[in-house]
Amino acid sequence: STLEFGAIDTGEARSIEVELTNPGDATGTICQMFVAEVVFDEDDEPDDIDALEHDPELALAGPSGDFTIDPQEEREFAIIFTPVFGDPLPDDRYLVVKHELNWDCEKDEGEREDLLLIPISGEGVGSPVPSIYADPDQVPLPNTPVGESSAQTTITVGNNGNELLSISGVS
Repeated sequence: STLEFGAIDTGEARSIEVELTNPGDATGTICQMFVAEVVFDEDDEPDDIDALEHDPELALAGPSGDFTIDPQEEREFAIIFTPVFGDPLPDDRYLVVKHELNWDCEKDEGEREDLLLIPISGEGVGSPVPSIYADPDQVPLPNTPVGESSAQTTITVGNNGNELLSISGVS
């Protein structure tokens, strides 16, 4: 019900293995899973859910996009916390799980209060460190005939940590 990392030295990584199980008799569909900043209204209902695509400290390692879980089966994934700021994670960090029982996967709509929201907590201990990211983080290369060049792709590289990032080369 809560993903608790505890205190971790900045620059070190710790993961929590998470298991999604399907105890039912039919195949279940997970529409989407992501780490988000969630703001609640005065009735303690989710008011704003902002997916954190380039969070420097939290990452989701596992299935991307929608996937299914067969009856009586399980799927595993991990949440990885790598503190870069030397501070506790904000209280508004959650793992958001949209599945066919709480969300219309095809229309990508539903009631926010029905979403599965799992709080994430942890604390970085130590001095801030740099954190490099690339957008996109993968570039699929198309089949290209010999002697021709594929289309050019722009990749943005940045630092979302609190310390200077030095890049000595790109290849």
